[in-house]
Amino acid sequence: MSRREVRTNTATQLSRAQILDATSDCLHQFGYDATTIRRIASQLDCAVGSIYRYFRDKRELLYAVTQQTLEPVADAADAGQTVEEGERLYRQLVGSAPQVYRLMFWLACVGNDDGVHDHLPTVVGRIIKGWSVLLGDIETAQSRWAALHADITLTGYRAMVVRVTQSPVDERDHRQALLSTLPPLPRQPASDHAIGTEQQPDHIPEQAHSDEDVCLL
Repeated sequence: MSRREVRTNTATQLSRAQILDATSDCLHQFGYDATTIRRIASQLDCAVGSIYRYFRDKRELLYAVTQQTLEPVADAADAGQTVEEGERLYRQLVGSAPQVYRLMFWLACVGNDDGVHDHLPTVVGRIIKGWSVLLGDIETAQSRWAALHADITLTGYRAMVVRVTQSPVDERDHRQALLSTLPPLPRQPASDHAIGTEQQPDHIPEQAHSDEDVCLL
């Protein structure tokens, strides 16, 4: 069978899940900048256009991939798992992929044309909404998530400072500084809203930009 026939058959059978899996593999192996649509298509042995059938660009594709990390927490909340259990699972999943977690919040803001900079990743909105049902109050659910997110972020920041400077971190000062930077949470549950930072996170190692990156970001 010729390579062209292989590509045609792959394009016909290609699924969204296969694209997400291949993208996740590329992201962890090569880093954000080197994870291009062309590289992903090469890994899948398909045409670039086959990926564009499902995703508009690189940002949208990577945004979907990064949110997969926390989907088990959202699913568990929808299934009635307690908030305490959800928080433990959230910590466990973020701990296994801290760089992807930071990248998810960055991607939630980058590329938005509405001028709003306090977006929450969709999966986080789902988690808050699920917790609000369990707790009976949206503001309590928002506060629980915000405290969890701040603590996880602080823990990561403290570890980074200690690793780089070999100096202890004043937890109270840095916790207060971190909380002061968090945008206000939405007052209504909104699975399509998110907050994050506009700065590219100190995440997965950056690689040299390719011409394709300029077009796809």
